[in-house]
This record gives sequence, structure tokens and C-alpha cells, in this order.
Amino acid sequence: MTTETISIPETGTATDPGADALEATRHALVAQLAGLSAQEQIAHLVDLVAAQAETARTEQNPDETFDDELDGDSPFFEVGFNSLSAVELRNRLVEATGLTLSPMLLFDYPTPTYVAEFLQEQLAAEGGA
Repeated sequence: MTTETISIPETGTATDPGADALEATRHALVAQLAGLSAQEQIAHLVDLVAAQAETARTEQNPDETFDDELDGDSPFFEVGFNSLSAVELRNRLVEATGLTLSPMLLFDYPTPTYVAEFLQEQLAAEGGA
């Protein structure tokens, strides 16, 4: 786990008025996380991932009742995810973070905590931390 925290990047030029929605989303998330410690950032991102995962899981399986509650250590593919819901979650996380994420995200990072740590590293790298 990285110990870097996310900070708002310093820019020498005005922002492009035509900045796309993903960039605006990423900047907003970086601003939310900027004042938090590394552990608080991870906790915030775990909550984000778990909420998006719960939505993706129930949307892909609307007739199924899940006994397992999603938490930071829940392996996605042991709590009702399949390849379709994995891609749906990845798409939701792209929209929620503004990051470009691999369709293989959940295969590479199989729990909400692992995904959150990866997102924190990506946001810290892009945020100039």
C-alpha cells in the first residue's frame, strides 16, 4: 500500500473550458480526498467501490437475493460477481473516478480494498502527489 496522499495539482494555466466530464469528475474526487490522510483516503475509496459494487451486482442480478454483504475484504467473484457485472462495476468506477480503468480491473484487484488502493495510487499519481 502506498503512503502517498492525494493532493490537488498545481497548474500554471487556466483550465480548459471544454474539459470533459471525466476530467471534471477526477478533479472533484481528488479535491474531496486532498485533505485526508492516506488511511482516510483508502477508507473513502473502499466505501465508493463497495457502493458502486453493490449497485452493479444487484442491477446485473435483479431477481437474486444476496446473503453476503459487501465489505472491503469481500472477493468480488465469491459474492455474486461474474464477468458481466465485473465490467459493469469497472464502467461505474470510470464514471465515479474519472480514471481510465482496465476491463480486467476486478481480476487484477479482487476485493474492494485492493481496488481502492489501486485507485488511490492512480489518483495520487495524477494529482501530482
